[in-house]
Amino acid sequence: MHYLNPIRRYWLFVLFYLPALSSAQLTITGKVENMTTTKPVAYASVFLSNSTIGNQTDTSGNFTLYNVKPGKYDLVVSIIGYETYQQTILVGSTNLQLPPINILSTAIPLNVVRIKPDNKWFRLYQDFKADFLGTSEYAKQCKIMDPDSLDLDYDPNARQLTARSRGFLVIENKALGYRVKYLLERFVRDYRGKSLSYKGYTIFEDLAGTPAEKLVWAKNRLDCYLGSSMHFFRSVIKGQLDTDYNKMNPTGFQVYKVVRRLNPGYHESGNFADGYSNADFKYNMRFTDTVLNRTDFYQETNIKGIYAIVYPFSLYIIYKDKLDFGRAPIYKDYGMANWQTSLADLSQPYALFDSNGVLVDPTSLTYMGYWATCRVAELLPVDYETPQDKQEAPQSKK
Repeated sequence: MHYLNPIRRYWLFVLFYLPALSSAQLTITGKVENMTTTKPVAYASVFLSNSTIGNQTDTSGNFTLYNVKPGKYDLVVSIIGYETYQQTILVGSTNLQLPPINILSTAIPLNVVRIKPDNKWFRLYQDFKADFLGTSEYAKQCKIMDPDSLDLDYDPNARQLTARSRGFLVIENKALGYRVKYLLERFVRDYRGKSLSYKGYTIFEDLAGTPAEKLVWAKNRLDCYLGSSMHFFRSVIKGQLDTDYNKMNPTGFQVYKVVRRLNPGYHESGNFADGYSNADFKYNMRFTDTVLNRTDFYQETNIKGIYAIVYPFSLYIIYKDKLDFGRAPIYKDYGMANWQTSLADLSQPYALFDSNGVLVDPTSLTYMGYWATCRVAELLPVDYETPQDKQEAPQSKK
């Protein structure tokens, strides 16, 4: 088994000097300056990526972010005419005062020429939207408000669709009640390799709605959360997997060991439209019929609030409280019911995640199955709390 000695040294340095994490709601303060002139930069957007927490700098370049939960975040500074700034921070048990943030001017001309999208662009946009937002019922209620801010390209030789946004891509999610501002830095759909990856920074804002709409949004948000990777990681931390079953708070996760090998009979033509066979899967899977305990794949690090997945095989994760109706086909074994199922593979010796249930490095785990189908339409902020979390919050202790 791999241990945590190989953890990147810069992470060890940053983490070692942080105080222990707690359940407090904290503030982050700082100042944004022009790197060349050291003058303050006013009205820059400062936010914690993939959260609801953000603000603008004042005329003196100062900012304060409020109600921050302990955990790991990407702090992002964005303003037209400057390069986007990103800094990884970890929030502990006390308020955080950052040193001055210096951002670099890009000196972009103001009279930018916009090319009107043509038919080719529109076709690429439809493919991008299906991959980026997803194809679920929730995705159908999402609208990209400014699609012409996208740069799209298709390389027929590599069979890759790539995209990036000029500034924030604004998405209204009428299913979850969020306006999502997504600064898309990189999107790659590899049709030959059947893979998808994208990277960017997001800020969530609540949409205005009627009391009835807010009830629907709360229900849909909880539906997206239950069975998600965030739910799984938080359940692992709390010891609330199915093997640690608590009748007062059942989570319904079960984890199996899977050994994967390349399938020599694999073909790329399968689309699962009329069911699927073993030849549609790139890998053969060999299961053990014993449910893993969390101690088989989970470790606490020497830093409070940072945890690790450490396992030499694939993790086959089912969530028994939801059925999959063909949206995320993945090989089933042992006569399993058609539960929502995901396969997680380590691409590094271990995967670190924080108390919010968020991976420190999103590339440290790769997904197949249900989690791989959850796209921006199902995306929740890292500070999302279930109704039960909110009820328990006043009782938490430092």
